Amino acid sequence: MTHSHGDHAHDACCLADSNPSVRQTLDEMEFERSIWYAALDDDYERVETLLRNGAPVNNEDSAGYRPLHYAARNANRRICETLLRHGAEVDACTRCGRATALHRAATRGRLDIVELLLNHGADANLVDLDGNTALHRAIIACAPDVCRLLIPHTDLTIVDNAGFSAEVLAKQKCTELLPLIKKYST
Repeated sequence: MTHSHGDHAHDACCLADSNPSVRQTLDEMEFERSIWYAALDDDYERVETLLRNGAPVNNEDSAGYRPLHYAARNANRRICETLLRHGAEVDACTRCGRATALHRAATRGRLDIVELLLNHGADANLVDLDGNTALHRAIIACAPDVCRLLIPHTDLTIVDNAGFSAEVLAKQKCTELLPLIKKYST
């Protein structure tokens, strides 16, 4: 039975309500209003506004990611710098995966962000849930420039959960790194 909502028939205005693909949960709506989303969306002005209005720079979303994880992944240097200036924990790990912002930037081959994070004291020797350092991730991603930056900062004896060192991974993925790895291994 159709009923009226002013000038509109019920079927015309309420049909969208029956489509679950257009519905958002409260968590999704909260995420879209958050500093995490602003960092993910590269919205510098919104990040600044949220921080000025007291948004916690180190708050975790439901997956354990912090704004710096999103900004580092997206290589937004300006947002990363702002978050770090406001006290973002450079070595904070996600709950799932135990990834740091350095891991995320290295995985994406984001040289300038890796350099920025290292300059802010990021620990290149932290390992994720798979036992990977940021260097392991950069080698797997075939990001030789990032690898060259990380090699001097990384303990090259660290092996991942599969037993692979950076040298073993480089033999498989990026042989051009081997001379530099050997230089820092001695």
